[in-house]
Amino acid sequence: MKHAAIIVASVHGQTRKIAEYLCQRLQSYGMTAEVFATEAGHLRPVPLANFDAVIIGAPVYAGNFPMVIENWTRNNLQAIQAKPCAFFSVSLNAADKRPEARTAEARLLHQFMERTGLKPDFIASFAGALHYSRYNFFIRWIMKRISAAAGGPTDTSRDHELTDWNQIAAFAEAFANQDHRSSFSTQSRLQSPEHLLTPV
Repeated sequence: MKHAAIIVASVHGQTRKIAEYLCQRLQSYGMTAEVFATEAGHLRPVPLANFDAVIIGAPVYAGNFPMVIENWTRNNLQAIQAKPCAFFSVSLNAADKRPEARTAEARLLHQFMERTGLKPDFIASFAGALHYSRYNFFIRWIMKRISAAAGGPTDTSRDHELTDWNQIAAFAEAFANQDHRSSFSTQSRLQSPEHLLTPV
C-alpha cells in the first residue's frame, strides 16, 4: 500500500486541515497521499484507479454529513471497497464527554455506512473546531448554545480548535501499518453504537 487518496467534504476548513495533516503523517510511514476536498460544495473527479488506498472524511453539520460525500461514496463504492479504506468524522460530539453525545455520533456513523454501503477497515471520530468568526449571527448563536451544553468554549470573539492532533497521528499510524489490533480498527470497534466510539 503506497499511495492513498484522502477524500473529504469541508465546510469551514477544519476537515480539510485534518486531511492535510493526515497526509503528512502517512508520508512519515513511507506512503504518499493526495487530498481531494470539496470546493463550493463540489468535489473534483478522483481517479481511484491511481490509488492503493482510500480515506474518506466528513464533518457533521446540523446532525448530518454533507450529501456530496455520501453520494460520492455510494457512487464509487465498488472501487473503494476493492482497496484498504477508512472513514473519519469531524464534529463537536467527538469533544463532548457526555454519553448521549457519543451515542449520537455513533448513530451517525452507522447511518452513513448503512446509506452508502461502506464497510471501512478503520474508523475514527475527531473533534473539530468552533469557527465563531466565520459563522453568521444565527449559526454563531446555535453553536455557542451547543458548546455551552457540552461544557465547551463560548467566547465568540475568537475561534477555538478542539482537534486532538495526537489522535490523528495515531490513526495515520494504524492505517499505514494496517494494524487491525488498533483501537481504530472497525473489526474491534464496530460492535454496536455504544462501542463504536470507545475512547482511544
